[in-house]
Amino acid sequence: MSWLQHLIRPKRRKLLARAEKLHASIIQKARSPELFGEELIPDTLEGRFNAVTLYSALVLSRLERIGAEARPLSTALNEVVFSGVDGGLRETGVGDASIARKVRKLGESFVGIGKAIHEALLLGESTEDALTDVIIRNGVTPESGARTIASWLAKDHLRLSETTDQDVLRGQVLW
Repeated sequence: MSWLQHLIRPKRRKLLARAEKLHASIIQKARSPELFGEELIPDTLEGRFNAVTLYSALVLSRLERIGAEARPLSTALNEVVFSGVDGGLRETGVGDASIARKVRKLGESFVGIGKAIHEALLLGESTEDALTDVIIRNGVTPESGARTIASWLAKDHLRLSETTDQDVLRGQVLW
């Protein structure tokens, strides 16, 4: 069996490398200073997680549109994102006993917001309205800033849609 794992591992490493490239792009975009402020996303641990969730949802939705070929990359991206969340919680000094509960709670939020964002993106012309609703419903921003964040997400979604499938599968996205 070890000879078989030797053959499989290089593929896994390449897959994780592409997922890490996507994750780095998500983190870079989610840390954009213009996203945060009094009327926008709060500059807190939860707020930063929500920003990562929003941009991860855009990329995961894009991978979903590619189809079966992108599923392994989508799974790997989820692993990389939550590895980063786990590491971030440990760096903030959250106790080991409570990390599992916090990660589970964040995971539920990630999945819920991600599904809602994906559904909103499928609406076409009313995407911005649907994104605004998702943002308000999930308490990502105060209601007064939700439209601004939704507008930025809609624009970034369009840019991401213009990225070729092959570029996305290579871990390269355009924002």
